[in-house]
Amino acid sequence: MSLVQGEDVTEESAVVAELSSAAPLPTTMELLSDPSRRRIITSGFFLAFFAIGFDPLFALWNYTPIALGGLGRESHEIGLLLSTAAIVGMFLNAFVFHRLQRRFGSLTLFVTGISLWSINFVAMPLISAILRTYGASSDGAGPTQFRVLWLATLSVLLVEKMASLAYP
Repeated sequence: MSLVQGEDVTEESAVVAELSSAAPLPTTMELLSDPSRRRIITSGFFLAFFAIGFDPLFALWNYTPIALGGLGRESHEIGLLLSTAAIVGMFLNAFVFHRLQRRFGSLTLFVTGISLWSINFVAMPLISAILRTYGASSDGAGPTQFRVLWLATLSVLLVEKMASLAYP
């Protein structure tokens, strides 16, 4: 028993000696001085910012009255939209993401995902403006506008889920 413990101590000492003789770790400033690392950190920051910021913005946009630039939805409608989007997102991540990554590569998927966020952030105020222009009252949209509004909102969520593939 003591022989085995002695071997463990010797092995542990060798690992500690190897780690202490290794080159010192770079400082934060040394890491940030590399332009490619700065680009990776910056793009990762913006991707996380867009992905995290979209959901509350989407909920507020849907809940805000039409007269104020929103869609005037009830909370149960917003919940239905977000639940549907979550199911679509799970499907995309489980069955589509790995195929797209193999076919196009991680970098192409990442750049495409970041680019898709701009479509959503432009589409949301455009949908509101179109809704107000084509006769939606402050009580809600008429039957035709209602269907178009649901389709447009689901399209925004679909683009969001595709954009989120850059941030699996």
